[in-house]
Parts: sequence; structure tokens; C-alpha cells
Amino acid sequence: MMILKNKKIFSLTAFFVLALVLGSNPKKLKDNIAFQAVLPLVDGKNIPLDYVVNAFTSDSVKIYEDIPNRFEFAYEKKEYPEYKKF
Repeated sequence: MMILKNKKIFSLTAFFVLALVLGSNPKKLKDNIAFQAVLPLVDGKNIPLDYVVNAFTSDSVKIYEDIPNRFEFAYEKKEYPEYKKF
């Protein structure tokens, strides 16, 4: 059982390295915090790794740099009529 798991990990790692090498911008994935966070979650699931790599390297995906800053501070509590104005 352990040998089978090691072979699976090795083949998954080899596939991942191959996908990065053949991908459009491997440095982009290496530095992508979101990709690094998603990768362990995908490992045991029935999600093709090439799908994940393509999703993160696609030119149609737009990264908004200001989004993390919007969540940095707690929200300001407002009454509904005042909140509704937004």
C-alpha cells in the first residue's frame, strides 16, 4: 500500500513539474500564493491537475490586487436605511 501511495505521489509530482515546464509562465505559478494554497487541497480530489494549472495560467483570469486590502479592516456597522444607500 505504501509503495502504491509513493508511486502516486511521484507521478503526481512529475506531472506537476511537467505542467509547470510546459505551461505559459511557470514563474507566475511558483509565486502565486493562491495556487500554492489550492494545490494541497486538490491533491486527494478527483480534479485533474492540468485543469487547475490552466485555470491559474489562463489570460482570461484577471487578478485584482486591491481585493485583499478591502478585507484588511473590519466592516463598519450601519443601520439598514444607511446601508441601503450603498
